[in-house]
Order: sequence, then C-alpha cells, then structure tokens
Amino acid sequence: MGSLDEAQPVHQVTLTNDFLIGRYEVSNEEFVEALNWAHDNDWIFLEDGWVRAWGENLVRYDLEGYDFNEIRYNPGSQDFQLAAGTGWYANWGPGIAWPDGYDPANHPANYMTWYGAAAYCDWRSMMEGIEPYYLGNWNPTADHNPYEAEGWRLPTEAEWEYTARYNDGRAFPWGNAAADCELANCRPSYPDYCLGWTAPVDSRPAGLNALEIHHLAGNINEWVNDWYAEYPDEDVVDPVGALVGLDRILRGGSWASRDEAGQPHELRSAHRRAEDPHHDTGSPWFAGSFGLRLCRTVNPVTDVAGQGEIAREIDLLQNYPNPFNPTTTLRFDLDRAAEARIEVFNLAGQLVDVVFDGFAHAGRNRVVFDAADLPAGMYVWVLKTEDRKDSSKMLLKR
Repeated sequence: MGSLDEAQPVHQVTLTNDFLIGRYEVSNEEFVEALNWAHDNDWIFLEDGWVRAWGENLVRYDLEGYDFNEIRYNPGSQDFQLAAGTGWYANWGPGIAWPDGYDPANHPANYMTWYGAAAYCDWRSMMEGIEPYYLGNWNPTADHNPYEAEGWRLPTEAEWEYTARYNDGRAFPWGNAAADCELANCRPSYPDYCLGWTAPVDSRPAGLNALEIHHLAGNINEWVNDWYAEYPDEDVVDPVGALVGLDRILRGGSWASRDEAGQPHELRSAHRRAEDPHHDTGSPWFAGSFGLRLCRTVNPVTDVAGQGEIAREIDLLQNYPNPFNPTTTLRFDLDRAAEARIEVFNLAGQLVDVVFDGFAHAGRNRVVFDAADLPAGMYVWVLKTEDRKDSSKMLLKR
C-alpha cells in the first residue's frame, strides 16, 4: 500500500476479511430512493438547503442560484426528486458537458459530506433489514470496528486501494498506462476536461479494473471510512486509520482531476486526498464531486448441505419508483452471472411484456420498464434464470 511518488512509506497490509464493494459509484437514483425513505421515516430534517441528522449536514439540495445539483426537494409533493443540472462556469459544469440535456438518474450522487455518505450506508442497511453500522457513531473503536460491521458502510482506505490495484499493484485501476478520456472521466491536461462534469456510473468500460469495477479513477471523489493519519513504517493488519482526526480520506479523483507532471497524481490508485468531513464540494463554485461506493464485510452463511455458500441467490428489490407512471426501474441482485429473463404479467396471468432477455452480471442489475401502452393497475414482474425464479408486484398509476 502506498507509492514512492507521494503516499509514503510504502508498507505491507493484510486484510483478513472478505468484503463486497460496489461495482459502481452510488447513483443519484439510488441515493434519492434512500433519501426519500429516510425522510418518510423521520431519520432526517431539512434546514437552510441542507439535509441534516445527528447534528451534521449530510447533503445539499439547494445551491442558492447555482444550477449544478441534481437532487432537489419539492415542497409541494414533499419529496426529493432528480433534475438535470444546467449551470456552467468557464468551461465546466453540466450545461457545458451535456448541452442537450441528460438523465441524472445514473450519474453519481454528489454534494455530500462524509457524514452524508455514511448516513446513506445506514439508510440502505435499514431498508434491507440489516443492522446499520454508524447511527451517529462515527469513530472506530475496539467495539465499533468497521471490519466487524454487519451493515453497509464506507470501505476502509486499505479495502479501497486493494480493490483499485487488484491484483498486481498497478498504478491505475486499468494498469500502468497514463490516464486519458477513454479510460477515465478526468482532466487529462490543463485547461481541457474530458466532460467537465460527471458521467454515468456504468460508463468508461475501457477503464475497468481487473474485477470489472467502474470509475475507480475519475468521475467522482469517493469518501472512505478512515480519518486521515500518516502511514505507518511497519506491516499492519486490518488498518482503520486514526481513531479521531480533523480530515477524512477521499479516493479515486474526479472529473476535474489531473495526473500531469508537477501536479498531484490524483488519478493514481495510491493517491490520498484529505478533506474536512463537513465539506461537500471540490471547489468554491460548488462543483459537486464528493460521493461514495458501498462496502460490506462478508459474513459467510453455511447452507443446509454445509457447503459454506452465501445464502442469497436471487434478491428482487422493490422497483423504483413505485407506484409509477409510465416508467420504473426493476432491480435485482444475483449471486452469480447468469442468462436471465424478466416477464411482466397482469393480474389475470396474461404475459404483457418481456422486459429483458439476456446476460445479467453478478451483483446489482437494473432494467427500465416502460408501461406507456398498458392500462393502470397492479402488475407482477417475474425474474427467471436457468434454475431459479422470483417475482414481485408493482403498481402503475395514471
């Protein structure tokens, strides 16, 4: 772990726990779903353009005239909604990057403090019926060790770097080649940007790491769990960073990051950025670039046959939004990649649509269902693989 360029000393780290880590940065769609859940369940309140809880600012929803943010609060419907940003400054901003408009749902959630990123992990855990890790207890202790947490959390700095450099210590997630706009959404040379704003979380396939994980360099700075501390001189096991501190660590760089001579090597996998955890932005002009990627310690569950397999096989999440009109996103998790088919039936048992028929990867999958030609009512969507099947209901309103 570390680099002779700037993250010294290079030192040996051992991680003793398997862990799950997001293939993608958390998207606006995912964040807004959890934000509305937290709002409906009184976990948050709104004050001066901020979502707040536990005495901390979590995420901005009002930038006082700057039209950059994509998560907005609608006081009429009393919920959070998504809207494309249109603002710009000089040669960057959503209005420059996406002059014809864009759908912000699959762009990374941003404008969040470290506390907002940690809170999202808790909301997602509670939504899935898992014990949350933080709940306002922000610092690691012997009895509050992130590696022993059941719920979703931010990756430790060691877990993040292990993932990005897997499995040969490479300089960048994709290898050792210098960053360019095909590999990362970044700023390859001054003064030009690849985009000047965020890109969809599943974009830049040329820049995947060895585990086919997206945007471990560029796009959005990712909060990790650790307080900033100088690296140790000795080998360490399961490090958690400082127990308290002034700054938290961000990893991976953003759409505004550079890797030029004479500049911090922000896109390299060993680069560390320390920021006040109350910050939500990468510049004084509110250029939102702080987000997150989920992580969770794997707790193996022995099955009935005693083979030690993970218990979950297919997990259908509630479609979002629900009720919907006329589109909704069908989401499901698979424990392994498989050929899959999604069929939609009305309550009379009639097949009304085949939404997906193809290859689905292990982990979280999303498919958009468009019901513009169907009447209002309750529908059932059925996910089938070669040897498994599950179903869920959804409501179409007009």
